[in-house]
Amino acid sequence: MILYRAARALVRVFNKLFFFVRVEGSKKLPEGPVIICPNHISFIDAGAIAASVDRKLTALAKESLFKKPFLGWLFRNFRLIPVKRASGAGDFAAVRAAVDALKNGCAMMIFPQGTRCPGEFPNDSKVRGGVAMIAAKTDALIVPVFVGTKYFRVRPFRRLTLRFGEPFKVSELYDGRNDKNFLGLSKLVFQRVTDLAPENLTEAKK
Repeated sequence: MILYRAARALVRVFNKLFFFVRVEGSKKLPEGPVIICPNHISFIDAGAIAASVDRKLTALAKESLFKKPFLGWLFRNFRLIPVKRASGAGDFAAVRAAVDALKNGCAMMIFPQGTRCPGEFPNDSKVRGGVAMIAAKTDALIVPVFVGTKYFRVRPFRRLTLRFGEPFKVSELYDGRNDKNFLGLSKLVFQRVTDLAPENLTEAKK
């Protein structure tokens, strides 16, 4: 926990100096199992969000990052969950680990897009079904977060905005027919994220 707090403090200073991070909305997360659900545009998204909230976060991260000398050590100490990009047993193991962590009351960050999408307006992104599946299995609250910057390309000395929305549960999106359609539900979850986009960004896309 001391290492996490130290890293979070360093990231806060780094982000303020170089990325002018601005946080909008409530940074205080609910108690109990919570899924932070942001769009993903750069490698600094996760750190910027983790440094902005009042709870320790765990997250899903691609397995290859755990093989990098320092980064892998850091991720293991932060108890992040490795995910294999290819479908198969590794993915199911990651889902089980995520479900177990949330059932134990953790706060977790999951990117519905599953990968970084720099330069891409979030409405144009493909979404994976994992976030809705995990939320349904754990009854976790979902907190949508919109990550925005000019052209959706993070650059030093360019403002990066994190806009937090209101918590909700995936069950609120059920319509009587879609409760097992996790891909469709994940798209609806992600719509809650993109609905947080500032009007000028939405208008610029039209």
